[in-house]
Amino acid sequence: MRILIVLLSLLAAPVAVAAEHPVWADLAMLYGQSRDSKAVTKFVREHKLEEITKGPSGSLTPDDHAYSLLYRANRINTVVIKVTPPPNGYAQDNWCSYSETLPCKLVAGDGRPEVVEKLGQPTKPGGDRWCHDGVEVWVFFNDGETGINELYIWPVEKQP
Repeated sequence: MRILIVLLSLLAAPVAVAAEHPVWADLAMLYGQSRDSKAVTKFVREHKLEEITKGPSGSLTPDDHAYSLLYRANRINTVVIKVTPPPNGYAQDNWCSYSETLPCKLVAGDGRPEVVEKLGQPTKPGGDRWCHDGVEVWVFFNDGETGINELYIWPVEKQP
């Protein structure tokens, strides 16, 4: 009887389950693809992304706002990753941080010294942008630069 009571209490208890997000490689392979391509259309459908459009530019974002695909001139050009959950009162209850491994070996607790150690010096002294492994990474740090809040990542344009 005790086992039955324990099982019933476990079933009735709310369980927080981390959202399943696509891995970084699946997001990165969408760079440069048309918003209307088969690959992007399939990705949007599979991950139930919502679209906010402003002419030929816009974003594709899941309901939990953990990441976004930005497009300009109807081509995917930037991935935004929410690394830290939004502060209380600044978002919907279901908004969360990205649940997969971050690109460039970054982790949520990395401050500026750790990012410099992993990615090298920023593109400008004291800046918040780094070029690494074919992408440019714009790091938004938490207050006091004690961790990463958000990442904007786009491919580095090849110079002729």
